[in-house]
Amino acid sequence: MNQIIRFPGSKSLLIRVLLISTYLEKPLLIENASSCSDVLTMIDNLRKFGFIIENDEDKISIQPPCKFANKNKIFFIKDSATAFRFLLARMASITDQRFEITVSKQLQDRPMRPLIKILEQQGAIIDSRRFPFSIEGKKLAGGKVKLDASISSQFISALLLIAPSYENDMEIEFEGELVSASYLNMTIKLMRYFGINVIWQKDRIFLEKGQKYQNPEKIKIEPDYSSACYFWALGALSEKEICTEFAGNKFSQADLHFLKIIDKMGACVKTKFISSNETNNEENGNGNLLTNKICVQKKQLHGVKVNMKDMPDQVPTLSILALFAEEKTTISGIAHLRFKESDRIAALLSELKKLGVKIEWNGNQLTIQPLQNTENKRIILGTHQDHRLLMSFAILQTKFPAIQFNEKKSVEKSFPKFFQELELCKK
Repeated sequence: MNQIIRFPGSKSLLIRVLLISTYLEKPLLIENASSCSDVLTMIDNLRKFGFIIENDEDKISIQPPCKFANKNKIFFIKDSATAFRFLLARMASITDQRFEITVSKQLQDRPMRPLIKILEQQGAIIDSRRFPFSIEGKKLAGGKVKLDASISSQFISALLLIAPSYENDMEIEFEGELVSASYLNMTIKLMRYFGINVIWQKDRIFLEKGQKYQNPEKIKIEPDYSSACYFWALGALSEKEICTEFAGNKFSQADLHFLKIIDKMGACVKTKFISSNETNNEENGNGNLLTNKICVQKKQLHGVKVNMKDMPDQVPTLSILALFAEEKTTISGIAHLRFKESDRIAALLSELKKLGVKIEWNGNQLTIQPLQNTENKRIILGTHQDHRLLMSFAILQTKFPAIQFNEKKSVEKSFPKFFQELELCKK
């Protein structure tokens, strides 16, 4: 029987739910939570607002305060760009309060100006000349705004998530090509789940004023399919099946679609029913188990030509698979990868060339040739303190065990147990 790899809840979903919880009037229980560092950072900072939060490995209980606390505490966001953007917008919407917020050196270099500009247009007072930023919250005006959507969809999500704070209807019009649209779709689906009506028509989003988030007693977070992608890639390179949990995709996690790319490359991808001797999951009323599994196994891989603008986190993963394909792979729609935890394009170029890989970037697309040199030499790959690069390189290491990394701690950002799960797959 194959080991079934299970994952904590999606951190992308979880951070959005935590932000929404700041508008709720009653306690909320979050099930299948994650203890990754980005989520723990968000929790630590919500406590500074005055929230009473209890968390263990897979549950988070949140109780709102009578009013937001402001005790001259500096909010420290560490490395989480999502938490930084979302909390900055939330602070800007809390009237008659002043906050200070700072971040790690790595995060200081990531784009924020488009979001700050819109919040200032809405009435917030933000001093962003140096860290820590100071924010004076105001009643935000709403109205019609234009926003550059070509760098990050998180700017739009940050403005949407504070929907109850606007004095007037809010209309956001995109400028430039929208990147990571799937993550914006996730935000909107989650807001609708909590009772906010969002209208999205092509390059325009509309929110009616006066809406309030509804307060369920609990919500269960779907498994993190971004983390699962590394194990699907491992399966595509493995003689034995690698099987992962699948528990639905109600909120449209984009990286689930990475399976389509692996399938297109030629790997064997199957969705299977989990039998009763493989799981302790509860049954539904008809005695049928509720969870499926996804299994991936090696077949000859072929190069692909694919636009990854909606799955940017999996470009490093696809780049590793491309090394073992019969033909070249071409990846487009990824210019915004320069603004992630690292400049992922530059990092892939520099690190994969250490292996003798022929890889090129022409400003529009990344072209990767199959790996010709299969010698297992000791090479140290730099991770650039980027969890996505490290986990992708770890899949490569399963084929070339002599490869080493300059650090292994960055997995804590999204998947602290990554290496333990990877070892289970090797047995």
